[in-house]
Amino acid sequence: YLLHAIESRAESQSMLSSVEKRLEMISPSLRKMLLSRRRTKKHGLVIPLHGFQRNLGQAICTAAHDAIRRNKLGRQAKRLRGATADTMEETVGFLQELKQVCHNTGVDQICILWDETGRHLGSLVADGRAAELSDIQLLAEYASRSTDVPVTLGITLHQSMLHYAQQMTQS
Repeated sequence: YLLHAIESRAESQSMLSSVEKRLEMISPSLRKMLLSRRRTKKHGLVIPLHGFQRNLGQAICTAAHDAIRRNKLGRQAKRLRGATADTMEETVGFLQELKQVCHNTGVDQICILWDETGRHLGSLVADGRAAELSDIQLLAEYASRSTDVPVTLGITLHQSMLHYAQQMTQS
């Protein structure tokens, strides 16, 4: 639902309207905000991720390319075609280029939604790749500093962070 609400594509409008009506009973203020967003025709770009990602940067690129296609920005995002990101630095560079495309096309935000992030954390720890946890920190810091086109990083964990860190050394 959040992907559809943020992207606010034409084909999602009927469903969004239906959910907004049901939201009135749960949270009138949330309904009002979502309705206002839809009426102003603002739209964002969502980069969905799920679970363990062997190469986080490449997963972000692939999901972003899917979002570009889903939102029909192909021509405007031509320079991003074939872009890859094997390091977090390359990923940040890719996101910078993506933000420029968004700015030029009226896309008002980028949201990276990562469901089941705990699977990623658990796999990194189990595989002895705990140093790669810093990639998530770099991504979060990048998102928190993005102001021209806001970037939001939303992660879901189904257990506490300490559960995933149990097998790690204190350092």
